[in-house]
Amino acid sequence: MYKVLIANNDILMCEALSIKISKNHNFEVANVVNTYEDTLEECRKNSIDILFLDSHISGINCIEASQFITQLFPNISIYVISSFNTKNLLKDKGNNSIQDILEKPLNDVVLYNILNSFSDKKQVLSYFNPFEELIKSLEDKNYSNFYINTNQISDKIYKYSKKNISKLNNLFKTNVQNILLDQGFDINIFNHIETQFPLTSNILQNSKSIEIWIFKVFDFIFKQNSIKRYPILKNVFTYIDEHIHEEINLSSIVKYCNISQGYLSRIFREQFGISVTEYLHMKKIHLAKTYFYFNKDSIVNVAFKLGYNESSYFSKVFKKYENMTVKEYKNLCMDNTST
Repeated sequence: MYKVLIANNDILMCEALSIKISKNHNFEVANVVNTYEDTLEECRKNSIDILFLDSHISGINCIEASQFITQLFPNISIYVISSFNTKNLLKDKGNNSIQDILEKPLNDVVLYNILNSFSDKKQVLSYFNPFEELIKSLEDKNYSNFYINTNQISDKIYKYSKKNISKLNNLFKTNVQNILLDQGFDINIFNHIETQFPLTSNILQNSKSIEIWIFKVFDFIFKQNSIKRYPILKNVFTYIDEHIHEEINLSSIVKYCNISQGYLSRIFREQFGISVTEYLHMKKIHLAKTYFYFNKDSIVNVAFKLGYNESSYFSKVFKKYENMTVKEYKNLCMDNTST
């Protein structure tokens, strides 16, 4: 059963809201409070799933309150209840910590939809979570497992989404936003991911395009996670991204970034579980897959674009990391395009 907390100064409204919520057998009202301090206390004591927060809760502005609560309890879904005039003002401010701003008096149909949508989403996540393996790779700092798993996971996500952007976006947001907050990232990191790697209808056309999108998103998270621990790696990743189409190696990186080779190798393996050279190959092979899929480029052209002097060596590296030849991969891309 999911727990609901009502934080509101209007006694009559709280009573009415409690009665309506209790009619849904999947939910129970854990408590009713009227201050921000009591709201935090209840969130600490109980595993709250949904918080209905009054826009004028005593003790703090509701925008600030929702931000603090989300940072402390990232799994809580917050709905602010407001008057008509205040609702528009709050929406203009914009706050990703708030699920929605509901107008007083709370409509029965709106409440019904909120509770049932929440319940349905939780039930889906209880038996299907395609991002779980990727998140585990992130927690284990195992970039190799992440790279290997993206193919199978993209297939699962493609079958689940059925080209429904909203459906996949909700699943992605629930999983990735929570893991980022759990690991101490600011909510702005997730906002940056949504902006830099937006979900579009083209991405959902087949599993191969989803795979490319997943790689970009989690590669970014891996990098941000390691930079948080070792800020010096920011320069390393900037250099790699800017020179990935060239013949770069560990020596050129340490020279440009003014860092010792031994130290870089040690902290990189600590954060990624692989060597810098292996990471460079994986990044290049990922780019190669985007060229093969989107541009239908030839093997020779792709090898040249990515700084490989010989296409035969590029093909050897591709097979090592993809466990298939370039020709086999290009055939898969053709099959995916036709589906």
